[in-house]
Amino acid sequence: MALARGASWSSLSTLLGLGAAILVCVSIHFGNEYADYETDKLTKRTPYSGGSGALQDSGLDKNLALSGAILAMILGFTIAFFAFLMGHLTLQVLTILGLAAFFGWGYSLKPLKLAWRGWGEIDNALLGAWLLPIYGYSVIHHRVDTLIMAAAAPFAMLAFLNLLATHWADQEADRAVGKYTLVTKISIPQLRILYLLTMLGAYTWVHWHSQYSPLVKLSSFIVVPVSLWGFVSFTKQHNPAPSVFAMVAFLLVQIFSWGYIYVS
Repeated sequence: MALARGASWSSLSTLLGLGAAILVCVSIHFGNEYADYETDKLTKRTPYSGGSGALQDSGLDKNLALSGAILAMILGFTIAFFAFLMGHLTLQVLTILGLAAFFGWGYSLKPLKLAWRGWGEIDNALLGAWLLPIYGYSVIHHRVDTLIMAAAAPFAMLAFLNLLATHWADQEADRAVGKYTLVTKISIPQLRILYLLTMLGAYTWVHWHSQYSPLVKLSSFIVVPVSLWGFVSFTKQHNPAPSVFAMVAFLLVQIFSWGYIYVS
C-alpha cells in the first residue's frame, strides 16, 4: 500500500523495522505464554485456539518464557533505537512500536491484564490488525496518513470477530482460572448481534471508503460468503476456523489487490 502510494523502497530501513517488530512480537507472545500457563493446561487445543501448549508439552518452567519476553523486548528496542539514531526509522515508527509493546504486554500481564477483564479482544484486534499495518506502512513511507489508518480498519474488525470465535472455544478454561474474556461476560444473543454488526460494519466501511480503488473494493467483497459462514457457525461450534478463514482471506485479497495496483 505504501509503495502504491509512491513511497520509495529502502531495504535497510525495511529490514531494521521488520527485525524490531518481530522481536517485539516474540516478546509479546512469550509474555502471553507465561500469563496463560494455567489456562492452557485446561484448554482443548486446535490449530487456531487453546494456546500453543509449548510450555506444557516441553515441561519447561514458565519463568523461562518471561525471561525470553524481556530479552526479546530489549533486543527489539535496541535495534529500533539505533535505527532511529541512524535516520532509518522515524520517531513515529518508534512511538507506534512503543504503543504496541505496552498494550501487547498489557493484553495478558499486570497492571492492565486486558484479556482477563473483557478488553483483550479489542486490544488484540487493534494491535495486530490496525496498529501493525500502520507500523509497516510508516516504516516504508516514513509517515502515517489517513489512508492507512482508515484502510486497516475493516481488517481490524474481522480480526476482532476472529478473536471472539477463538475465545469462544476457550471460554470454559478461561472462566475456570478467572480469565473473564468478553465472551464470558455477555450472553450468546448479545455476542451474535455484536458479531453481525461488526461484520456489517467492516464491509460497509470498505464500500464507503473513498480512497479504496474499485479493485480493492471488489476483491474484498469476495470474502463476504466466508464471513457469513463465520457468523452462522459462531457460538454453534467450538472450532473458530470459519472466522479465521474470513480474516486471512480478507488480508490476502487486500495484499494482492494493492500489489497489483503497485506493479501496474
